Amino acid sequence: MKRKIHLVPITHETPSIITSNIAFRKNYEKFKEDDKRISRNLISYLNSLFNSLEDEDIDVIFHEGMFKNYRLIELIDVEIPSQKRILKFAFNKKSRIEKTEKKAHWISHALVSNLSLFLKVYFPKMRNNYLVDKIIKKSKKIFIRKRDYNMAYNVSKRLKESETGILFYGKAHHPENYVNVLSPDIELIFH
Repeated sequence: MKRKIHLVPITHETPSIITSNIAFRKNYEKFKEDDKRISRNLISYLNSLFNSLEDEDIDVIFHEGMFKNYRLIELIDVEIPSQKRILKFAFNKKSRIEKTEKKAHWISHALVSNLSLFLKVYFPKMRNNYLVDKIIKKSKKIFIRKRDYNMAYNVSKRLKESETGILFYGKAHHPENYVNVLSPDIELIFH
């Protein structure tokens, strides 16, 4: 039987690496309201998705690197609502949870993503520097492509014969570009 993967792009709630920087703290109320809105929409989306998958066996849930390494027994301690909802679904389906990448990949991505913010706050003269902006944009694209490849590689290696999985990933990513190249036997189901 063929392996299957449900591809589910999501908008993340604000990760803690962002909440610790100075620009976040300056605009805390705005970020907090945006995060609540994102969280409400994401929970609604996840509920709809999980209802549509109610009758399907889900063997494994893959989540992009921002997902903390929780064991299902720690479900009660999860702070981010969407992660709590995903873990609850996994627990009910008796699915295993796999990360799609190592911590180093998403930390480097988060640093590059926040580099422009860092430069604007601490080096205001570089704020409108064309060359700096071009380097940052190019770096982001490279890191995103590298992460997409790593996600696809790990899915293709960890999804066992005749298993069905769900891959959650940020909307800026496109791991589907690599999954079929690495493992043509995996059926992609887009959500």
